[in-house]
Amino acid sequence: MPKGFIDSEQKSPFNYTREEWQQAKRNKQDPKALKAMFQECWAISDSQQAFSQALQERGYYLAMGDRRGFVALDYQGKPYSLSRWIGIKPEALGEKINRPEDLLSLKAQKTEIANKLTVQIREYIQQAKIEFEKHKAVIALQKSELVQKQRSQRKKLQTAQQKRQTREIRHRSARLPKGFSGIWSRLTGKYYRIRRQNEYETCLANIRDRAERQSPIEKHLKERRQLQTKIKSSKREQIDLINGLHSDIARSMEMTPENSSAQGQEFNNVSKGTKKTNRKRARTNPSPGFEP
Repeated sequence: MPKGFIDSEQKSPFNYTREEWQQAKRNKQDPKALKAMFQECWAISDSQQAFSQALQERGYYLAMGDRRGFVALDYQGKPYSLSRWIGIKPEALGEKINRPEDLLSLKAQKTEIANKLTVQIREYIQQAKIEFEKHKAVIALQKSELVQKQRSQRKKLQTAQQKRQTREIRHRSARLPKGFSGIWSRLTGKYYRIRRQNEYETCLANIRDRAERQSPIEKHLKERRQLQTKIKSSKREQIDLINGLHSDIARSMEMTPENSSAQGQEFNNVSKGTKKTNRKRARTNPSPGFEP
């Protein structure tokens, strides 16, 4: 069984998911574990083909070195001297690797790895864009639902306050004497005392209603700020992820000297175009707000 199925840390980086790729980039290799890996590949192999396959399962590729004899290249194009890492003499290494003519040169192997890496990272970029569009749709739905919920809450509060105001107005109006009693209450001053009490209660009711309206306003603004922060964070993560993957493509192109200048210029043009587009969008389409 391939070692990658037994231990996920030993599988080839070219079989990583995008999340695993990002994690692998952040992890530094342990020299002791790296040496043990090379020694294990050597020990379990009985031929050149088996040794090459064992290395490839772990993301390393056998190549003919310029001055180091036989080397293994990782996905970044970094060479490892097999005799040094395995701990054997070059003569013993040549006994198992007995068909050096079947191996690619160091430069050719770097080019092959770079091409393979570039295609894979471009797939990661496309995958990231698709996932971001899905996430963007989810956030847009959350925004719409939040707006509708807040409008419904404000409408419900407004309706409840209007009904209560109507009841309170009727109650205060019923206190005022009418008819002959009203005339007598005006003469005695009772009418004016009741009216001042009604005015005082009306003022208190207005203060209460404003406080009731202010509380959900503050709550709604907090909810909107939280969602807006989430939107900005999502956009920033998307930009950082795409830029990081583009940097990986640029580094992989550096491994192919014959293509690096043309492809590097193409990458720079794409990057500049992307930055100009982002700046233009930032000027013409600021961060999305909310409808009142």
